Amino acid sequence: SRIAIFNYTADDKFVMLFPNQYEKNEFLKSGELIRYPSNNSPIELEVNTLAGHERDAEAIFVVAMNEKSKRSFSKMFTPFKPMSFEYFFKKYSEIADYAENIMLTYEVVVR
Repeated sequence: SRIAIFNYTADDKFVMLFPNQYEKNEFLKSGELIRYPSNNSPIELEVNTLAGHERDAEAIFVVAMNEKSKRSFSKMFTPFKPMSFEYFFKKYSEIADYAENIMLTYEVVVR
């Protein structure tokens, strides 16, 4: 399968975190694990609330796409470039029949 990891942000944007210019291999074999960011990655994930907010809800959206789609996440989406909700799902609908996904929600809180 091809794997992609997106962040759904508190301001209703989708951002593709993986694959990216540092970690390009979007293929994952059955039984194989992925760690993002990898141990030797120059990427560090940092979360913050929106300006003026004390709490925000966000999500990580993980997608596995069957190779039968003949599509590539890195050709469909630009890493780290925020996309509107509408744009993301318009593009995602092109592969939805070949994809499985899970959304993992979390809350960001000011300390």
